[in-house]
Amino acid sequence: SAVRDGLPESDLVVHVGVWAVAVILAGVAVWSWWRLVLAAVFTFTASVFIEAAQDLYTDTRSVEIDDVVANGLGVAAGSALVALLYLSWSAASIVADSARRR
Repeated sequence: SAVRDGLPESDLVVHVGVWAVAVILAGVAVWSWWRLVLAAVFTFTASVFIEAAQDLYTDTRSVEIDDVVANGLGVAAGSALVALLYLSWSAASIVADSARRR
């Protein structure tokens, strides 16, 4: 990707990273499957509103569909990581419980 003034031309990585971290924090905080889904939906919806607000409240940013897609990718990636964490924690709990019963 092209670099301008020391910054990447595309902010795809920033969008994916920010929204992945947002969902990871929310997912760990709520710690249940259905609340993870709600957190992901809420987070993506918030990202769309923030993207749309850029056009209204700034002169330097504009709405870009690529940013919304990147936000969605970040939310999906963060949700997948939290789901993997949930599954890992459940598996570790099952192993620990069976070890204690022996």
